[in-house]
Amino acid sequence: MDQDTINNREKALQHCWRQFKLFDENSINLKKTLVKWRKTVLFLTIFGAVAGTISSQLEGVQPELLGKILGGIGAGAVALAAYFSKNLLGQNNELSWVSARSIAEAIKSEIYLFACHAKPYDQPSPEKLLLKNVSEISEKLTDYTLEPIPKDLELDGIIKTDLTTSEYIEERVNDQANWLKRKALTYQGYLKNANKTMIWLGAITVILGVLMTYHTSFGAWVAVISTISATIAAYVFSERFSYLAISYQATSTQLERFVVEWDISKKLPADNGNLVIGCERTLSIENKAWMAELSKKNEDGEVAAD
Repeated sequence: MDQDTINNREKALQHCWRQFKLFDENSINLKKTLVKWRKTVLFLTIFGAVAGTISSQLEGVQPELLGKILGGIGAGAVALAAYFSKNLLGQNNELSWVSARSIAEAIKSEIYLFACHAKPYDQPSPEKLLLKNVSEISEKLTDYTLEPIPKDLELDGIIKTDLTTSEYIEERVNDQANWLKRKALTYQGYLKNANKTMIWLGAITVILGVLMTYHTSFGAWVAVISTISATIAAYVFSERFSYLAISYQATSTQLERFVVEWDISKKLPADNGNLVIGCERTLSIENKAWMAELSKKNEDGEVAAD
């Protein structure tokens, strides 16, 4: 490979990596914002329900001002939760993040195919084709204005211009498979904790139901626990922990299977391109399925999630 070819490949890859980082950093920031406001809405809803109930329990208790203050704070918290949910967790906000994340992953996939000389980049001088494909992918984002990123992040983590199959397996496949497994385990942990919390809240509701036979004031707390349970359930659903845990684990397993099959085939040169294409296709399918799941949920008018 002559020096001009090397230089052209470097220029094309660097340009496309900048595009990837632009979408990648924007999607990360959008996700952080969504998670922050989801947690804020969760807290405000629960706090508002508890404060409002305590206020009702303080009727007739001196000083009366305390009950009124708590009631006002509770009502304000619930109102803020509804306001933030509507204006900061709406469909457009969710879809902007989903689109940016999906485009970033699609660009990254094209870059790895290019670096590994896999189809369609197994032809002479494929740089223009890469630039064309990445440009077309980038143009799919139409509902969000990307924020510029710091100069020092534009080429952060850039891969080599030319990767061997072994390097691809280590840098792309193994790294992605391990990340998917870690995230799947994390989401499974969140689900277990949420389920335990729901069980204990249900047990508290049963106890409060019994206590209601002695004093009707406990009935208000039954409503509070029900509100808390519903809020937690909505939060878990919005984050799509169950779907992502299953999807990530399945994708990780499939990537590992590709590597084992390639290794068993004695690493024949003809199999190298098939391995790269197979792995990137698997990641692309997972990415598209993930985007379709979240987009479908938004169309149904529900809160989406990562």
